[in-house]
Amino acid sequence: YIANVISALEEKQSFRHITGTPEDYVIGLEESHGIMVSTGVRDKDAAGAAIMLAERASQEKEKGKTLVDALFDVFRKVGVHIARQVSIVIEGAIGMEKIASMQRGFRTLEMGGALGGKTITRKDAFLNESAHGPYLSGTDEKARNFISFEVDGGFRVLVRPSGTEPKIKLYAEVIGQPLGADASSSQIEKERASLNQALQGVMDAVAQQGYSLLGLNMPLFALRCSPLMGLDARLDFANAFIEELKSKSALGDNESLGRWVDARISSYGKDARGLIKWGVAEWLNSDGQDLPSTAKKAVRGVFGID
Repeated sequence: YIANVISALEEKQSFRHITGTPEDYVIGLEESHGIMVSTGVRDKDAAGAAIMLAERASQEKEKGKTLVDALFDVFRKVGVHIARQVSIVIEGAIGMEKIASMQRGFRTLEMGGALGGKTITRKDAFLNESAHGPYLSGTDEKARNFISFEVDGGFRVLVRPSGTEPKIKLYAEVIGQPLGADASSSQIEKERASLNQALQGVMDAVAQQGYSLLGLNMPLFALRCSPLMGLDARLDFANAFIEELKSKSALGDNESLGRWVDARISSYGKDARGLIKWGVAEWLNSDGQDLPSTAKKAVRGVFGID
């Protein structure tokens, strides 16, 4: 409801604790990349954003730089910002019920408790009308069904069920310290890699905690499968397919193994090999390290893993 805020500033010169006028507006964004660039057109789309991005690219080109150079300059000034999103898909008649149950489980977590292997230092539930104002509509109430957590180490985690699809979305982000104007590109890349690794660890732990709220144990390698996979397929992959793959791959025959794989996972969906490729890769690098070299080679060949 970005336009609603602007209307309030236009009519009353205030919105909750904010005072000002529409001329004070800078920019408004949403997760799906809709950007409202002007109060003259009170709708979010990609066209205005594309024009602004093209203009900025042109400005950087005139200085002999690129958009990446501009981004790195921001990192030098305010710190590297890394964000990740994982979706847990639960299809079927009881899918929405399980998603609601998982959200209720996250909602019970309080400050001082554990989330993603970290201690919760702040919690903000946006369904709280005392803190965030009354619902503007039923749609607004559904949109505000998300929770923001801050955990030690400077990480922020958000949990939100999708309003249109059978899934719950988990977000995590972290912002590093300003690196200074003299920081080199290699220093920035090193900082990005370090924060990215730390954030991945938190994201994995949050996802596993989400599954545990439903009484499910989801191994790390199963998390690496495509987010397009439903819960039933992911559980089958983790608990049955991998064990079967161990014995089938021992033959070391790529052609016959490939035929078996395609038949075995056909129920997973379109491009089934692609859906589980990175899950298989993670398994090979962890639990599958003891496989004979011929079996590893066969599995890598079938899934196109380098």
